[in-house]
Amino acid sequence: MTGPVILDASACVEFLLGTQQGAEVWELIRVADAVHAPDLMVGEVLSALRGLWRGGVISEREAGAAVRRLGELQLEVVSALALAPRVWGLASAHAVYDAHYVALAELVSGELLTCDAKLARAVRGVPVRLVPLPASD
Repeated sequence: MTGPVILDASACVEFLLGTQQGAEVWELIRVADAVHAPDLMVGEVLSALRGLWRGGVISEREAGAAVRRLGELQLEVVSALALAPRVWGLASAHAVYDAHYVALAELVSGELLTCDAKLARAVRGVPVRLVPLPASD
């Protein structure tokens, strides 16, 4: 993958937790020219990690390590304020949170990287790379 990549919260969480999907996400972002994210992604990722911890899926230690790793990511973070007019224009076709990623992909002419199959199916007009769940044996 060359060119800019837009990392969504689902792909970021998988990467931070070191899952099989996360390893594939890493392979894609490490060769990207730049990795972008709307600033709201940070809150979405923290919320997801907290939910996984509270639900007993990950330990508090794993959640803390993921938060530290998030701070080490080399992201070009874009303000939601800068994206707001286009997000509003996309809101009839997407959830407002999802529209931030689509708007950013349009802005930087990048590919949206996601582990969210529903989002990947809904996106039109920008390239999308879905990192699917691993096949079960």
